[in-house]
Amino acid sequence: MKRILYGFLRAAISVGLIALLLYMMRGNYNKIILIFNHIKGEIFAFSVLTYIGTLLVTSLRVRMIILTQGLALSFMEAINLSFIGIFFNNFLPTSIGGDVVKAYYVARAGQDKTGAFASIFMDRFLGLVTMIAMAALALVAVGGFGKYKTTSRMVYACLAAAALFSIFIFHKGFASKFSGLFKMVKPLEDKLKKLYETIHNYKNHKLLLAQAMLLSILSQVMYFSSVSLLALSVGASVHMKELFLRVPIVAVLSLLPSINGLGVREGAIVLLFAPLIGRESAFAVSILMLATLMIISLIGGIIYAVSPQFRQRRAIT
Repeated sequence: MKRILYGFLRAAISVGLIALLLYMMRGNYNKIILIFNHIKGEIFAFSVLTYIGTLLVTSLRVRMIILTQGLALSFMEAINLSFIGIFFNNFLPTSIGGDVVKAYYVARAGQDKTGAFASIFMDRFLGLVTMIAMAALALVAVGGFGKYKTTSRMVYACLAAAALFSIFIFHKGFASKFSGLFKMVKPLEDKLKKLYETIHNYKNHKLLLAQAMLLSILSQVMYFSSVSLLALSVGASVHMKELFLRVPIVAVLSLLPSINGLGVREGAIVLLFAPLIGRESAFAVSILMLATLMIISLIGGIIYAVSPQFRQRRAIT
């Protein structure tokens, strides 16, 4: 029942935010249609390809992290999982996220499920921390707090949260202060403690963490470039340092309860990029970003449909 209610809440938030955004843009529809009529298709296609390139880099990163747990995963399987994960996030009416699906697949029958979930978590965590750190550096590059007060507060808040969570993961003394949280979910207490220990042990793989961070930087630069290309496809231009500053905020806000960020992501793009390229162009970019995710999701759906071994492994787990 709780799962159904949570799913309904997520859907309601997404639908409500989309409706609100459409209402706010009601006087600009003619301009938006004009923008879409003049989209540079070749640039949009290149943006999608760049986004796919981002997935290839993140697939290499997640495979590297997973292998540390002694779990078998080929690079091609990692790529397939990246696409399938996005498919599950966007198209299936379920509270099971793409990361959970990937963890189940990696675990396979008879292998360490805790290690699989820890690997997927660490991959997502490193990517998010890298993005926030890059946003903080971009904030310095564009002039700091005085020039972008609202954006600065968002970046500092994200940076503080990332720092605290990093300390929680890698410092047992600090984490022990929150041990009571595990007792609140008594049936899962032992499993959560084991999961924490597995994640915590990544601090002993310093070379792996350094390599994963470098791959994260590369993937983020490619991701920011894909957003830049989306803007160019609608005739707008955004400086790279502005992308480094604003896109991470969009990514963090998209983690709020919703259907894979739907509504939250589009509203955040309009809010943060309208001062740079205008509301109409920002709205167009948000729709093209959604279209990109749908294209990737469809590819993931096709991969899932023609991969019976994936469905069998997931059924076993």
